[in-house]
Amino acid sequence: MSSWRKLGVFITTLGVFLLALFVFSDIAKQPEFGLLLSGMAILVFGIFMLVTNPSTQSTPNPRFRKVKGHKNEPQPRGHPNDEKSTANGPSKNGGRSSKGGSPS
Repeated sequence: MSSWRKLGVFITTLGVFLLALFVFSDIAKQPEFGLLLSGMAILVFGIFMLVTNPSTQSTPNPRFRKVKGHKNEPQPRGHPNDEKSTANGPSKNGGRSSKGGSPS
């Protein structure tokens, strides 16, 4: 994010804050039209700065790529969804071992 865009975000936030102050002054039956005019002018200038300085596309951080589970990475061998992991296809016992346990 460039410093001009950060400044635009700040100025836009300041304009919204001044407009909110105008709304509160209007609720208090003492409208300050200076807040309205300055808030609108600052808001328009801030939006202009945001539009003229678009954000740059950042590259994704590879730190948690295994946790996020990207689709383009190959699956490990013997993955349960991989049909080629067993020679005879999916087993009839639902993936349970035939050794031990009670027969079903």
